[in-house]
Amino acid sequence: MLILKNHLLINDYQSDSILFSICLDNKDCIKRLAPVGQGPFDFNRIRNMHTNGKELAIMDLSNSYYEIKGNEITLDEKSFIRQDKVQGVLISPFGEGYVVNAINGNKMLAYLNAKGDTISSFCEYPGDTLGIYDHRFFPVRKFYNFTTSPNKNSIAVYGGYSDWLAFYTLTSDGIKKEKEYFSFETEFTIDIKAVPMQIGPNEKTTTTYKDIYATDSHLYALFDGCLTKEIEVNPHPTYILQFSWDGRFQKCYRLGENVNHFAVDEERSCIYATYTAIGEDPVLMKYNIN
Repeated sequence: MLILKNHLLINDYQSDSILFSICLDNKDCIKRLAPVGQGPFDFNRIRNMHTNGKELAIMDLSNSYYEIKGNEITLDEKSFIRQDKVQGVLISPFGEGYVVNAINGNKMLAYLNAKGDTISSFCEYPGDTLGIYDHRFFPVRKFYNFTTSPNKNSIAVYGGYSDWLAFYTLTSDGIKKEKEYFSFETEFTIDIKAVPMQIGPNEKTTTTYKDIYATDSHLYALFDGCLTKEIEVNPHPTYILQFSWDGRFQKCYRLGENVNHFAVDEERSCIYATYTAIGEDPVLMKYNIN
């Protein structure tokens, strides 16, 4: 989920388009974007979306980078810039190039130039690093994700099976770690012999960070903190934590529902989030944060 100008973009995997756009100035104006397919201008599953407020970059599983310009969100042949050399399951614009989850030794992220060549590797996992040199197994076992700031000079990394949250800034001397939070790792189930590999929560899994969202001024992190078995029988609130880009915690918002994904509209002082009750269709929620 992402806000671009006056549009709210939401992932949609239930139709022949992978995104739909809601005009925030006219809630009846809904447009579907990004057709699903294997063609040169199609998408399969979005890995990341990034905006600097003027342009939109969409990264999908085909290791392609798409740039969309203009006040109206449109897709046309001129907007597609293929970057086939850029590898990594997760990718986002960073500096003059990209950052990807490419493990090099004990470093979990790589900074690439615009051509896809590695400039440097950074970001060490602070917890149990058993198996880190198995580049196929470790990223799955330590599920993590990241996002970059709209100005593409800062990055935040978070863990899915730990409460790890780290902040980095791109400087003239390289990439600097600003702040890191880490206190525990949680249990989960993994079967590396299964085809495909099976990994997921069990009744002893504590759900930690579920999603993060970047604005010019802040990084917002969606935190759960409950055991999986508690979630299934006892719907509960979730929390959105607000940080500065140098990692300083600033405030916490408590949401009444167990939301899955969210976007923060600082200009309109509200939060948009998707909530799915057990056995029900997803619902788009709006929370005022004045």
